[in-house]
Amino acid sequence: NAVVAHKLGFCYHTLKNYPKAIECFENALENVKDEEKRLEIYNLLIEAKIFNGDDEDALVLCNQSLIMFPFNAMTNFLIGEIYFHKNEYENALNKYVEASKYDPKFIQALMNSGHIYVIKNYLNKALAVYAKVLELTPDNPTALCNIALIKYKQGDKNAAFNILFKLAVKGGEKNYLVHKYLGIIWLEKGKAHDAIVSLKKAVELNNKDIDNHINLGVCFHKTNVLNTGAEHYLKALDIEPQNMIALKNLALLYFDWGKNHEAIELYEKLLDLEPENMPAIKNIG
Repeated sequence: NAVVAHKLGFCYHTLKNYPKAIECFENALENVKDEEKRLEIYNLLIEAKIFNGDDEDALVLCNQSLIMFPFNAMTNFLIGEIYFHKNEYENALNKYVEASKYDPKFIQALMNSGHIYVIKNYLNKALAVYAKVLELTPDNPTALCNIALIKYKQGDKNAAFNILFKLAVKGGEKNYLVHKYLGIIWLEKGKAHDAIVSLKKAVELNNKDIDNHINLGVCFHKTNVLNTGAEHYLKALDIEPQNMIALKNLALLYFDWGKNHEAIELYEKLLDLEPENMPAIKNIG
């Protein structure tokens, strides 16, 4: 029964049991004649193949689908996803743009286009795409956050701060990037205590981002809470043991704290990595 196979496949897909979902969708396609329904199942099958890591199989299915349904936005979007996984950004961008042409309200296609423009450093093009997203969904927190990050990258830190500050209260409060960059800007403004509040929230949402721990280390060093600052630098080094910024900052913190043996040990490790590091040579002296 094609209807049952379709619904059952959708359940497996939702439960992330992609092999079972693929099996069900393939069974459904054998018995579905309605073209609109076939297209829907095709796209679900392609999506399940992508999530299952079968990009090449998914691409074959996409090309088969486009023969039957050449102007389908979702199929073009899914081809874009496959190219994106393969780091073929130009091909991915072309497909996202095509998907947006066939469905101008396809938010995710627009968002992904913007993401590639950022990767390629076409920041004004990215801003134009995110502006289209905001025309469709005026309070889209991801688009607003991305605009803020572009503004920050372009040096317009006041505009970035204003967007992020609003998002931290409403809309983007679950996006760790909002709190991360808000914390960075607070730190640049010399407001270490405000930065700590934002960066702690960023760490709660994403404990694996090394920048958050390094920046918290800087904040606690500046506010003379040296033991907590050291803890965050050590957490950063747990994530990336040879991170030069964390090593330098922790060595300097130990130096200021009077923990000379610990500082020397770190400076010697730094000199193994950077033999000409003059601040490390000076501080060991």
